[in-house]
Amino acid sequence: MKIRIGSKIDVGKVRDHQEDDMLIAPDALNSVWEHDIRQYYDTNEKLILLAIADGMGGMNAGEVASAIAISSLQSFFSKLAPAACQPQNLPDLLTSAIEQAHQEILSRGGSSPGEAGMGTTIVAAILYQGFVTVGWVGDSRCYLKRRGETLRQLTTDHSLVQDLIDKGALSKAQAAFHPQRNVILQSLGTHRTLSPDVIQSEVHKEDMLLLCSDGLNGMISDSEIEEILALSNEPQQCAANLLKAALIAGGHDNISVIVAALEPLAQSPPSLIKGQARKQPKTVTPRTGISTTALTISIAAFCLIALFSAVLIFNTDATYPIAPTPTKNPGAANVLSFPDQPSQSYPGTGLDTVPATSSPTWHSEDFYVIRVNVFAQKKNAVDFRKRLQDLYPSHQVEVRPAGDLFEVIIAQFQDRNEAAAFKASHPELKESIIYRQKNKQ
Repeated sequence: MKIRIGSKIDVGKVRDHQEDDMLIAPDALNSVWEHDIRQYYDTNEKLILLAIADGMGGMNAGEVASAIAISSLQSFFSKLAPAACQPQNLPDLLTSAIEQAHQEILSRGGSSPGEAGMGTTIVAAILYQGFVTVGWVGDSRCYLKRRGETLRQLTTDHSLVQDLIDKGALSKAQAAFHPQRNVILQSLGTHRTLSPDVIQSEVHKEDMLLLCSDGLNGMISDSEIEEILALSNEPQQCAANLLKAALIAGGHDNISVIVAALEPLAQSPPSLIKGQARKQPKTVTPRTGISTTALTISIAAFCLIALFSAVLIFNTDATYPIAPTPTKNPGAANVLSFPDQPSQSYPGTGLDTVPATSSPTWHSEDFYVIRVNVFAQKKNAVDFRKRLQDLYPSHQVEVRPAGDLFEVIIAQFQDRNEAAAFKASHPELKESIIYRQKNKQ
């Protein structure tokens, strides 16, 4: 059975930085981490790994946690032998991979005051030999759309409102507007003990899988998601349509979307777009199909209503609950050690200035950076940056503000593989972190 994959990631309209991260590995056992949206991948021959992590924490700690989770998944599956990855073994393997990521975040969180208490959700899906295995912690979701059936949420949120729904104290309609709907009961890195959920199910031709952070399903309803998925069987187009709908509805959070379509119906060739526990699934009742014209009208009506609602919300000064930011500690991590050198200024080099961060404009097609260290004093960060630049003259080394701290990064790598290869070739960067750089336009 073959599959094609599309994805979109966006900072949204309210947040000023991206804390989501994602992984699309069309051949995880052979360490293939980049994908082509036009290509079909054979799930009988290749283990396909998809994941989204939604980070949380002060300053840049959320994006560090999500980056660690994704990198840990990569590391875990790249070391497995194909013979060990029979479908019946995948639930236990995915559970172990998630637990390993959790331990890595816990370990990293204790090494820097700015990263203490950081955490992330995770949802991961493995497609291999006719089965999908889904594991998750937190409220990032996986949906299944099967032809002739209603959209099915395969995951169950580890959240306060979901717990209240399960106990009969809250309806789904009430949960959508509950003031504590963002409270998560489990996440990687924030609790010493963890209990990931994992399910496994057979997949069929023409199935469509959707992985997303709550920046999508927090903005539009499941019925709206279903209607948008029905508009196209091109996964990249579906991902783009979902992102657009979430932005129109307000875009109050980072938005991450991965859509995987298994052998969709024949259609004209896709345009060349730059790409970017064990529980049984619930029985669902088939529903009568809806015409494409009707669906198109529904989506147009939804967009108009959402836009009108956004205007009303803006005019009434409504506020939305945002997770509190932990108290910042002015300490600094000591990731790298260099011989003491006298501090000095570097007039005319730009090293004594740090770019302003007020109201930046971001776009989703970004680069990767290696975060080497953080400092409480800008002068120390500037001095450290100069020493790094001398060590790596062919790479751009920058100082970036991170809340009350200043981080020193090595930029810009075109993809995660390039950054990982550079890090691996320099043992002194062992404790550094790779994450996405939000690229200003």
